[in-house]
Amino acid sequence: NQILTFSRQGSDSKKPVKIYEIISEVIQVIKPSLSNYLRLKTNISPDAGFVFGDPCQLRQVVLNLCTNALHAMEEQGGVLEVNLQKIEIGDGGVKGFKDALPGPYIELAVKDSGHGMGQSVVERIFEPYFTTKATGEGSGMGLAVIYGIVKNLGGEVSVETFPQKGTTFILYLPQIEQGGQKKIKTH
Repeated sequence: NQILTFSRQGSDSKKPVKIYEIISEVIQVIKPSLSNYLRLKTNISPDAGFVFGDPCQLRQVVLNLCTNALHAMEEQGGVLEVNLQKIEIGDGGVKGFKDALPGPYIELAVKDSGHGMGQSVVERIFEPYFTTKATGEGSGMGLAVIYGIVKNLGGEVSVETFPQKGTTFILYLPQIEQGGQKKIKTH
């Protein structure tokens, strides 16, 4: 399914989607898989707004990020944090993203307190078929698909990681009005 999603970027059924509802659904799906050693902490704003995207692809993005975070903590336990909020990107853009247009965005952060990644891994994580998992445990498509979906939406993906302290993936998705129009900042 991930390979098909990756190859079909652009031929999807986009519509205004309230991202809060997608995240709430995914959280209900992952709760049963939490062990006594894994905790979930959420701060998801119900008024974060809408994005223009395919609901199935957005569910896949959130589920993949959460699943990867849980896998990073499965040996030692830890805390999975999911945060959602509205932000405004100014003329200077977002750190590391010169192409982000000014205006309202929805920021989704998925953070784990797992083992983190080294720089050599971070440099390749969005490459198709790159994986650090054992043969048969991962396709190496999850993060490549996430990256492709987010870029297709006009968004950006950032990763912050520290060995033995965890990883945070931050997604910046352009916010739209409920009717489907992108909110454009005017001067």
